[in-house]
Amino acid sequence: MKDFKIGTKSLGTTLAVTAMLGSLALPGVAHASAKGRKNTTIGLGAATAHQLLKGKTTNAVILGAGTAYAYKRYKDAQAEEKRRSRTAAARTTDYRARNRIGGASTSAARTTRTTRT
Repeated sequence: MKDFKIGTKSLGTTLAVTAMLGSLALPGVAHASAKGRKNTTIGLGAATAHQLLKGKTTNAVILGAGTAYAYKRYKDAQAEEKRRSRTAAARTTDYRARNRIGGASTSAARTTRTTRT
């Protein structure tokens, strides 16, 4: 049987191509909603309390810092969702306002025109 030898250069190229193709197959970044972030915050808070009750203060401090960071991310996500809903509401309001002729009195203007004609 013949030995199969791969040079260092071709091995590096093969590994690089494999890594690039593998990264294309992976899904993108997942974005958690404010509800998901709230659940994470609650879970970390419960784990922090559990570690404190067990007397493991080092773990509790680390989990407490994680809880504080998760709470900050939750509040940021909540503010972002509110901002997005306000922006969406403003867009639909602008859209309706642009397509309206005569504002709220459109039906009154139509009846006035028909009675004069």
